[in-house]
Amino acid sequence: MKDAAKDKIVIGICGDPDSGKSIISSFFRYLLPKEQRYYIEASVDGDGTVGDSPDQGFMKTIRKLGKLDKFLTEKVKTIIENTESEIVIVDIGGLPTLENAQILTCCDYCVLINKTKEGTQRWRDFIESL
Repeated sequence: MKDAAKDKIVIGICGDPDSGKSIISSFFRYLLPKEQRYYIEASVDGDGTVGDSPDQGFMKTIRKLGKLDKFLTEKVKTIIENTESEIVIVDIGGLPTLENAQILTCCDYCVLINKTKEGTQRWRDFIESL
């Protein structure tokens, strides 16, 4: 993960699928003033809001070709870099992948939530390797 920037704080929320990442993200969004925070649902498998596109045929084609991960990863990184909000909350996809590693390197802090000790340790090792 990167060193904390003075102009904004980027918080990545990660853990296995169905571990409660979206619930924690909602908690942050509820507590933080809307005008100071920006939320990104960065599911790089295309199921999050970052995969929304008026052309769903295009999105289906990308999924079939296996190019969605790179497409969405770059989109998420660009959004993180360009937002002017003081706090950026990034709900990261549920698997420790290369794409999620690239997104985590844009984060100042990370909140790890998981249902199992094994999953927690896997994510902890993954995060510490960055």
